[in-house]
Amino acid sequence: MDGDGNCLFRAVSDQIYGTDAHHRLIRHACCDYILSERDYFVQFVEGEDLKSYAERKRQDGVWADDLEIQALSEIYDRPIEIYAYRAEPMRTFHEERSGSSVIRLSYHGNEHYNSVVSLDQQQQQHVNVPIDERNDESEEEEVKESGQQPPGFYEERALEHSRSRKASSASIF
Repeated sequence: MDGDGNCLFRAVSDQIYGTDAHHRLIRHACCDYILSERDYFVQFVEGEDLKSYAERKRQDGVWADDLEIQALSEIYDRPIEIYAYRAEPMRTFHEERSGSSVIRLSYHGNEHYNSVVSLDQQQQQHVNVPIDERNDESEEEEVKESGQQPPGFYEERALEHSRSRKASSASIF
């Protein structure tokens, strides 16, 4: 993953979609989700209001950290394991979803995230084919054949679920 401040979102994009190309979509969905789940996330932001925090984190190249990892684990409803210099994860987010497939990331030098994939996964993904060499039709066919959802599907579903949960809890009171 490029060390351009987008590495966490690039790594998650690689884990979910097999390419880092959807990092902006994931970054924006993450910030939207944080704002949607304001009541939970506000307690972890110090020194600025949550809206300012989310708008700052929405900007390309701004580093992400634990708050965004927690939001991403909730969006994809999957545990996220963070590895650093050991075979066991140093931290797991959303670990109560242990039956789900795990998003695995490595963390280096207190500033950089990478996607961790097995050699089998790497061979299945189109890691060696640059995105700009694929046309939209071939990518759509690959998505249909793999059963994988198109970029934005999981993110929008999580946001819709969050909004409907808020609406139904508001109507109770």
